[in-house]
Amino acid sequence: MTIRELYKAIGGDYEDIRRRMPSDSMIEQFLLRFPADTSYAAMQNARKRHNPEGAFLAAHTLKGVAAALGLKELTVAVSLLADALRPPSPLPDNALFDAVAAAYDRVIRHIAAFPR
Repeated sequence: MTIRELYKAIGGDYEDIRRRMPSDSMIEQFLLRFPADTSYAAMQNARKRHNPEGAFLAAHTLKGVAAALGLKELTVAVSLLADALRPPSPLPDNALFDAVAAAYDRVIRHIAAFPR
């Protein structure tokens, strides 16, 4: 599997990231670090603690990381969630969190299967 094929599988925008990063090896280097980012876990922890402000901050961070990596589907899902969490808002219904979880899991699953 190529990095282009990986981006297609994860709902990413390869052409966008390729315009911003000079090589596939650099894209791969940054993308393979994505699972170590803690913003998704922080968002889920804030949700469990019923902390909408903490969930917003973590979702906003995740949105920025996903956008910087060209993870289009994840960026869209987490953008909708971050907008719904914008202070002073209560926690939104589960559908927005579920959409982020599905997109995030897809990205993580495919990155883990990517041959190194």
